[in-house]
Amino acid sequence: MKKALLLILGLVVTNSFAYNDANTYKEGFEAGLKALKFQVANDGVVPTKINFSKKYILLLPSEKISINDVIYMQYVAAKDDFKTYITKNELIFGNYDRLVDAQVGQQKIKDLFNYDTKIVENIKDYYTYPVLAEPVFDTVAASYKKDGVIKETKIIYVSGANTKSTSEKIIIENDNKTKVIEKKPSKPLVIKNAELKYDKAQAYKLNGSGSSSKDFVESFVVEKQTFQTANTITTKEGESFVKLLNTNVYFLKSDVEIK
Repeated sequence: MKKALLLILGLVVTNSFAYNDANTYKEGFEAGLKALKFQVANDGVVPTKINFSKKYILLLPSEKISINDVIYMQYVAAKDDFKTYITKNELIFGNYDRLVDAQVGQQKIKDLFNYDTKIVENIKDYYTYPVLAEPVFDTVAASYKKDGVIKETKIIYVSGANTKSTSEKIIIENDNKTKVIEKKPSKPLVIKNAELKYDKAQAYKLNGSGSSSKDFVESFVVEKQTFQTANTITTKEGESFVKLLNTNVYFLKSDVEIK
């Protein structure tokens, strides 16, 4: 009887640890997904000029900080009401009219992460650094270069108020001749801020052309949040779906307030 009791207790303890480990993993996994989703929505997958209108910029030089830590700090700071952006060499924490307000933000970042930030004047252009898209781009480009189809690709930044637009030069070598093809978008995307109206909303995934409401499949439920959008699709049934920028996530337009 004593052995049976010990065995049962052992199983209970083991299952308890397994349950806790599973919960910890799930919570960490979900937190990671939220951070990555936020980073894509905030900085996009296309390098974009950041339009600052105020005099002072609070930033952290990030050349010597791992990109994982940069994304983590961006996510945590944003939850603490900082307007954050990741660039190639900086993590930006906001834009301020007054130096004293920038200094208050500087101290908050010091308290949060124990890093010393800089306050600089708004005298140069900054572009977002879409780190999540870069590995995909590099893989595709490397494949084409290996096959000899493409020699080099370059992204040219095109500035514009609240827009994302690029032209891409593709350099092709064939028979000792070099040909440059420049692709330009027909028109830039107009980025708009949006917010879910209610505490929870159903998210949808597009699985088809989008001409029919049946192409939008229920995916997951999200809590109230703000996001960026540049696209609304209206189906033949008359339903409209608003797209979360640079993702395959949509919300019913009736659930969204576009600002």
